[in-house]
Amino acid sequence: MSEPKKNTAFTFAIGLGSRLARPAFQAAPTLAAGDFKVSIDGGAFTNLATLPTVTPAGGTRVQIAMSAAEMNGDNIMVQCIDAAGGEWDDVIITFDLSVRNADDLATPTNITAGVITTVTNLTNAPTAGDLTATMKTSVTTAATAATPTAAAVTGAVGSVTGAVGSVTGAVGSVTGAVGSVTAGVTVTTNNDKTGYGLSSAAVQAIWDALTSALTTVGSIGKWIVDKLDIAVSTRLATVGYTAPLDAAGTRTAVGLATANLDTQLGDLPTNAELTTALGTADDAVLAQVALVKAKTDLIPASFPTNFSATVISATGDVSVDVNKINGVTIIGDGSATPFNV
Repeated sequence: MSEPKKNTAFTFAIGLGSRLARPAFQAAPTLAAGDFKVSIDGGAFTNLATLPTVTPAGGTRVQIAMSAAEMNGDNIMVQCIDAAGGEWDDVIITFDLSVRNADDLATPTNITAGVITTVTNLTNAPTAGDLTATMKTSVTTAATAATPTAAAVTGAVGSVTGAVGSVTGAVGSVTGAVGSVTAGVTVTTNNDKTGYGLSSAAVQAIWDALTSALTTVGSIGKWIVDKLDIAVSTRLATVGYTAPLDAAGTRTAVGLATANLDTQLGDLPTNAELTTALGTADDAVLAQVALVKAKTDLIPASFPTNFSATVISATGDVSVDVNKINGVTIIGDGSATPFNV
């Protein structure tokens, strides 16, 4: 750095005059904390963050390194006082700083024989009123020659008007139409993925892929290969087709009459109809049972002892052997009709 600059670290060197060997610089001076202090814009003195050093060792050159914070002011004062004794003379150094110095000025490299060949270094250039007629002509000529028709542009380009031979590096975006691209274009990321389709060759390549290459577990290709491992026609014992049954064939198969199932089920009696029918039948049965009971009630619990045997025929006739009549034993003549009535 040629000169100090505001808010920028700065290193410089001084010599300290010897009090014992005048006139001479103090060799290998003793430097201790508190010997070197700084004041920024008239403020209080504070110790330098970095203690100066004798460089090279044993010599008279004292190197002082100041940080950017210690240089952050319009006026900087450095105080050098031997706090421990009188080995070397007191010194005060001041700097008047600005945010720019000579190092910030660009070195003109495009001026040849008083003519500016490009417009690269025309920043902060003199205005038209400051130029002579000859200088104006030179600047106009250089500006015309600087129209961007270069064969190649390296780096980011904000906007280019005119033909561009080639672009090296990333292109942020293209808003207008691109006339033609003669060389191959490599696209790393395409955010617009609609409206694309595979070429016929690409589709054919998919169908021509060998089944031996379809080995990725879980892929649709391997799944199809695993499922279709033999000819589909061999899955049937006999190749053929049987038509399904029509309505009549279906009724015959399940044992129905000509009517459909709904009609036949509809002809079956409901629970209410069964209850009514059974109730009527019960009444008829009970009536007949009552008639039978009326007859059986006439039969005595036991036959009289006068009957030795009792036979009731199917017609209701009672056949008995009579031994007595009114308690008198009778004797027949032994014929089929022993008594005359």
